[in-house]
Amino acid sequence: KAQYHAADQSVLLEVNRVDAEAIGFASPNMIGPDQIRIDRVGAVGELQLTPNLIFAKTFSVNSDVGKLTANGKFDLNQLTQLTQQGRLIDSSFQMDGTIDLAKIVKMLPATLQLHQDLEVTAGTVSFQVNSQRETDQNPGRRLVVNVDTANLRANRSGKEVVWAKPIRLVGTFAETNGQLSIENLTCESEFLNLKGGGNLQSASFETDGDLSILTERVGQFVDLDGTKLAGLVSGKFGWQAEAGVRPNLADPFENLPLQIGGNFSIDKPLIELPGVPRWQPSELNVKFSADALTRRRQTPAIGTISDPTQQPAAPGYALRLEQGGVQVDIG
Repeated sequence: KAQYHAADQSVLLEVNRVDAEAIGFASPNMIGPDQIRIDRVGAVGELQLTPNLIFAKTFSVNSDVGKLTANGKFDLNQLTQLTQQGRLIDSSFQMDGTIDLAKIVKMLPATLQLHQDLEVTAGTVSFQVNSQRETDQNPGRRLVVNVDTANLRANRSGKEVVWAKPIRLVGTFAETNGQLSIENLTCESEFLNLKGGGNLQSASFETDGDLSILTERVGQFVDLDGTKLAGLVSGKFGWQAEAGVRPNLADPFENLPLQIGGNFSIDKPLIELPGVPRWQPSELNVKFSADALTRRRQTPAIGTISDPTQQPAAPGYALRLEQGGVQVDIG
């Protein structure tokens, strides 16, 4: 059932059931000889479309490679607000979905360079996006994003390969009175952990990981062709606005001085590449810092050509590498 309203140029769709079959995608330039094929896809629910607005009410899409459910209102004009100004979307909406990772991976053996004797049998990616306005007592916006991969399984030459929890990403972002903050940003996996938060004034993140676990896990599924990485990584990075500067999204967010820096160490690093001698020092330390100016992204009008030479450049940077008592400064 479809209704068209001329006043706001909107189309209201009430979908009892819509089905499609045998949808395929092939692009030698992008995925070589591989092909993506969806055998079946169906949609049900209510969806209202206008030139600038999408409104979903219990709208869901199901297919043999995944499913998606959406509720709420999404203003397309606010994409500009999000991408150019870094401001969160005003409207409230929820979106949940799962992807059959095993089926997607099996469609891309050449692109992903999978082992030829590998058969992927299971694996999922689930995601949730929740955007909402706060209460009258606590006005503002909040965006919560969660992406989780799980239970990646395969058979290789009669042996089962299992990667129970490849990676999980969680982010909570809030905006109140023009102040944007990262309340929490977390990455959890066997090979990498990251956690931190902050705002436009300052932010700090800590990370640690094990490159040998990354090589081992990925190598169970992908033919790395002799490439090997190892080393225990730990470090911190973040940014800090210049003293006395309090960035606010309500103000022109341009040419604000920021100091960006980080410090990382890799214990017992190892790099092996085909045809290249092994590189294996006892320790590697990397320090970097930069003075930067923020710039509000400008979208040129249609038919105009932007001039990259007019973009303000960062005032300066510095990079320091320390290995085996030898120190190299760049910048």
